[in-house]
Amino acid sequence: MQKRILSVYYSYTGDKEVPQIRLQGKWLKELGFETGKKIVVLADDGVWPRFVILKKESEKSGWRIDGVGTGP
Repeated sequence: MQKRILSVYYSYTGDKEVPQIRLQGKWLKELGFETGKKIVVLADDGVWPRFVILKKESEKSGWRIDGVGTGP
């Protein structure tokens, strides 16, 4: 598992400041994330808040992790 230290930036929605996290770099391509492909982001706000980002393997496949399926 690769570890990256990122900053939380801000953006605006209307006149309200909202948090923004940017992911970019060659390391994403090395992990198989290709431009134009779909991803899903799962968020967990438990004791250890975290995000899990999944790539879709094909147009007909769904996403699955730890028994959580998001469908095709």
